[in-house]
Amino acid sequence: MKEYIAVGMNDENVLAAKFPEDFKKSIKTFLFKMMREVAEDTKKYCQDEFASLPKMKDFDWRLDMKTSTKNQERVKQPILYVQMDLEG
Repeated sequence: MKEYIAVGMNDENVLAAKFPEDFKKSIKTFLFKMMREVAEDTKKYCQDEFASLPKMKDFDWRLDMKTSTKNQERVKQPILYVQMDLEG
């Protein structure tokens, strides 16, 4: 749905194909109706409010999981590292 608003999708069939086959039609119809109504205003708002933010050129991520340690509580806490390269 972010694609619909951000890119201004002309062909709703592309987005509709991403829904599971057993997704309830009435809910999908409602979602598309709402997206059509708010897409332009949302896109304009995001462009106006966040125009000065740097754009992301690239990112890398890594998830570390401890499989054994002396402290048992530490085993259950994964650590996510994210590195982002920004423009400007």
